[in-house]
Amino acid sequence: MSSTNGDHLKEYYAAFDDDNIREIARVKLATNSESNRGTVLIQASLLEKRLKDLAEASLNDTKETRELFADRGSRPS
Repeated sequence: MSSTNGDHLKEYYAAFDDDNIREIARVKLATNSESNRGTVLIQASLLEKRLKDLAEASLNDTKETRELFADRGSRPS
């Protein structure tokens, strides 16, 4: 069954849920500590890449989209 454009947008915005927002805030706060700066910048880069991958995948209703969402634990219907 193919998704409608509305379903597509729901999947896209689901990628930016509260957990991701909290993680971004945590990373930004942690960058204030100079001793953790390198580790945190790596974590921030990985998070940014993950969100970018989810956003790009949401543009296509494909198996890849479903796999990306499944990886993060919330498979769209």
